[in-house]
Amino acid sequence: MLSVIANYFLMPRPVYGGGKGVFYEVILLLGVIAGCIAQWVLDSLNTGSFPWVRLLAGVIASIVIFPTVWQRAGLKNTDNLSLSKWCVAFQNGYFWPVLMTQVSRTFH
Repeated sequence: MLSVIANYFLMPRPVYGGGKGVFYEVILLLGVIAGCIAQWVLDSLNTGSFPWVRLLAGVIASIVIFPTVWQRAGLKNTDNLSLSKWCVAFQNGYFWPVLMTQVSRTFH
């Protein structure tokens, strides 16, 4: 079980193969994190409140869900990086803080 968890987070094989695989993964991870930050900024500007805890939780969620994003969103099915793939990563990052907000409202 521990090895399955380690493989999920460490991603021992590059998604895209070749020498640039890890570089592509980092660029896409930054897209997910950028989406999370963008959603937090827009929401904070609308409410006038800047809750740092939500930003931190969103960034953590972005890192945790990244392996699923490249696996399920089809980002692993090619050997090149494109703007459209980065936008899919950004969109996924933008989505997670919204979901976490909805979930947190159910517990209050």
